[in-house]
Amino acid sequence: MIDARAGIIKGPLRLIAAHRGEVPTVEVTGLARAILNACEQDVASGEVIHLVDDNLPSQREYVAGLRRRGILPSWGIPVPWRLLAAMAWSLRTLFHVAGQEARLPEVLLRQGFAARLKPFRYSNDKAKRLLDWVPADRFS
Repeated sequence: MIDARAGIIKGPLRLIAAHRGEVPTVEVTGLARAILNACEQDVASGEVIHLVDDNLPSQREYVAGLRRRGILPSWGIPVPWRLLAAMAWSLRTLFHVAGQEARLPEVLLRQGFAARLKPFRYSNDKAKRLLDWVPADRFS
């Protein structure tokens, strides 16, 4: 789901995560080149390599890009990430008390929430070094 990093979006509910982290994007032809390079290189088995473009978009730039493409509705309520995390924690607690944890949407589970919405910074230095890779410049 391409809007997964934008926020919590379900029907009329549109809570857009607001934070200063980056959104990990990779251009498809650059990804294909990295995979081909990995097949030709002597990379240690199990080596973790982040394949992300240079100059990753901020959360705000990513949401704007999704809106330009018509993937994300033009309106939504921007919510600071920490407040959104507190709301998710509260909902998890309510579902737990009600014995309805199995019905909790994946985005509200602790790991799912963090993986989709927690602000991070990403580096592709290792991919460039080990795979002799040149990623795309910018999300647009």
